[in-house]
Amino acid sequence: MSRRAEARGRALATRLCWVASAAFGLAACQPSDLAPPPDSPEGLPYAYAMFECAPWDGAATSITLSADTIRTGAPWGSEVPRPHVWMSVYQPAQELAGKRFEIDQERIAGAMRCEAGVSRCEPARSGWVDIRSREEDGSFRGLFRLLFDDGSTIGGGFRAKWYDRQILCG
Repeated sequence: MSRRAEARGRALATRLCWVASAAFGLAACQPSDLAPPPDSPEGLPYAYAMFECAPWDGAATSITLSADTIRTGAPWGSEVPRPHVWMSVYQPAQELAGKRFEIDQERIAGAMRCEAGVSRCEPARSGWVDIRSREEDGSFRGLFRLLFDDGSTIGGGFRAKWYDRQILCG
């Protein structure tokens, strides 16, 4: 089997698994093509992207990197395992590819990290997210770097699998 045919087969299996997850409330899929890129942040191998609402209820797209798979059939916020990093770009998904966004928490993009065993998430003081491309299956590839008030940083690459959900903003 050619590499191209093998990749198409994996992509189809991934789509079917995601459809079953969304329809029947199953745990998120873990197929091999969800493997993180070699430059992903240590301890955050899983990445997901989805529709979100901006602070003023406009369209936004969030990218979450987490330590474990995310349960897709339950209310979203309570099922993201910690630790995780969450970034939201205040634009629709179809407008992100090939652009870099500065983290400012208000007008362009926001980000935070949520540590295991800590009840509050910490907003990033500054940083950026660079959406390099959007793939045929809807996933995003990119890079990011975030700076926090304590001087620590987190960054690296991601391949965020698209999770298609219905959301109404406004």
